[in-house]
Amino acid sequence: MPKQIKKKELPKGERTNSLLGIFTMIAAFALGGTLMALISVLEKGGTAGTGLGIAVFGCLWLFMILALCHCMQGIVTYEKSEHYGVLLTSVLSGVSLLGCLLNVRMSLSLLFTSLGMEDAAKNVIGGRSFAEFISGQRMAWIIMIVGVATGVFTGLIGMGKLGPSYAGGRVRGNNSRRR
Repeated sequence: MPKQIKKKELPKGERTNSLLGIFTMIAAFALGGTLMALISVLEKGGTAGTGLGIAVFGCLWLFMILALCHCMQGIVTYEKSEHYGVLLTSVLSGVSLLGCLLNVRMSLSLLFTSLGMEDAAKNVIGGRSFAEFISGQRMAWIIMIVGVATGVFTGLIGMGKLGPSYAGGRVRGNNSRRR
């Protein structure tokens, strides 16, 4: 008979926080993939097509909303349970949120440029060309990449917390019989 290791059930707030962390990680992977595609296109001297512009815009905003939800839910859970692990993941989601907020202008200008609305894009970026604006966003891009990395890290923490307990609490041992 395989041994079953009973793991203490996570409280509802911590379980929700872990799930939000995993969803944030999935959005971080999507944002990272679209950003790599965008950087590849921009390095070759091309412009982002309509699909890529909308994808980057959507992934950034989805990641930003999930990071905000994860951060706020973690703060509420921390106030109820005073669990510092939840507070740590909330702070990490706050870093991700900061990276997204610093790049709101970039995402809006990219969306408008990819949709062919050049005048609206120029209003968002302040009259500079898109290439000049992107090159001036170096620090904001670095912070966003750090935010994406912290988003992945919060998801890994959430997966570690949920682990086998969320899958029914069964951990399989070896099937040998004791004699």
